[in-house]
Amino acid sequence: MPRPERPVDPSAGPVQQFAADLRKLRVEAGNPPYREMAKHAHASKASLSAAASGHRLPTWEVTQGYVQACGGPVEAWHDRWLTVRAQVGPPLDPGLPADSAPAGSGLPADARSSVGSGTPAARRGRWAVLVGAVAAALLLAGALTLWGVTRGPAGTDATPLRPDPEALVASTSPQPTARFPGSGGEAVQDDADPKKSGCADDPASIRELDRVQVNTLNENLLGVAVLRHAPQCHASWGRFEPSDRLTFLSGPVRITITAHRPATGTVGTAYTTAFDGQPVFGNILLDTTGCVEVTVRVDAPDGGGESTTHCKRGPQ
Repeated sequence: MPRPERPVDPSAGPVQQFAADLRKLRVEAGNPPYREMAKHAHASKASLSAAASGHRLPTWEVTQGYVQACGGPVEAWHDRWLTVRAQVGPPLDPGLPADSAPAGSGLPADARSSVGSGTPAARRGRWAVLVGAVAAALLLAGALTLWGVTRGPAGTDATPLRPDPEALVASTSPQPTARFPGSGGEAVQDDADPKKSGCADDPASIRELDRVQVNTLNENLLGVAVLRHAPQCHASWGRFEPSDRLTFLSGPVRITITAHRPATGTVGTAYTTAFDGQPVFGNILLDTTGCVEVTVRVDAPDGGGESTTHCKRGPQ
C-alpha cells in the first residue's frame, strides 16, 4: 500500500495552498497513483509527489505534467503557477551557506551575512532590496559607459548619439555563467544543453539507453541514473530521477552529472546543482565516435552515493 502523503497546511502560504489544490485536483481525478500519473506527465513519480508536498513551488514543466495527468485545465493552472511564482520569488540555493552570497554578486561580507540570516521570507525580502540596488548600479554604469563612448575623444564636439537600447540592455543584463558551454542556438556539439540545442524538443523521439540505481553505502535508494539519447542529434546525456527518500532528506543535497566517451577519452563538463526536488539533466556528448556513459553522484549530509550507466551508443 502506498505511503500516505504528509499533511499540508493551505494557510501556511501560497506554496502550501498551491500544493493543497494540486492534491484536490488529483482526488477529483480519482486519486490515481503517482506511478500511473508519471506515464502521462513526462515526469518522475518522485517529482510529482514533491510537487504536492508543499516544500517548494514545483517547476512549470512538472506542474503541467501533474495537471495533464489529472485531466485539469492546463492554461488556468499556468496562470495560477505564474501568480504563485511572482509571490514567492526565485528559490534560494539550499546549498548556499548562510554567510555567503552567489559568486560575482559584488556584495560585501556584511551584506552577505545579513542576507543569509532570518526566515526565508525575510531573506527573500533582503535579497530583493540588494539585487535591486546592484541592478540599478549596473544600469547606471552601462548608461554612463555608452554615453562616454558616443561623446568622442576629450576636447572634441562630436555630436552625442542616442544609446542603442539593445546595447544598453545587453550591457546591464546579468550575464549568467553558461550552464552548458556551447549552448545558445548553435549547432549541436559536446557539452551543449539538451533543451537549448533542440535535442530534447520531441519527448517521443528520446530513447533511454540504460538506467541504473544510485544507492547509499547501506543500499538505500537515492534515485535512478538514466542515459538518454536523441537520434536526430546523435547525442546522449544523463538524467537523474530522485527517489522519494531523497526528496525528504534533511540538509543540502547536491547532484553532479558527468558524461564520458571512452573511445576518445572525453570527459564532459560536469554539471552540479543543488537538489530542489526535481529531476536533473546533464550535458550532451555526441556518440558519433563512440559510446557514451554517464556518472551521477549525490552528495548529502545523510549519506550520498554514485553510479555509472553502461556505455551505450544510439542508432546512427
